[in-house]
Amino acid sequence: MQFQAERKLSNKKLADPSLVGEKTIQRLRNDEEYPTTIKSVLGLCVGLRLSVPEAEMLIDKTDFKLISMKD
Repeated sequence: MQFQAERKLSNKKLADPSLVGEKTIQRLRNDEEYPTTIKSVLGLCVGLRLSVPEAEMLIDKTDFKLISMKD
């Protein structure tokens, strides 16, 4: 994961604040076909302390979509 590398976080250091397991993070980093949930993706956004634009970029790489509540 680009954001993880930029922040120099090991899988262990990312797993704790994101509440995503180290094995899950490893599988995602290795681009394995691994089902993930929106909860995991959002957890990674929090664990990585992503800005809103960065989080949107990460979420856009998934099959999940966020609905804007703006008028």
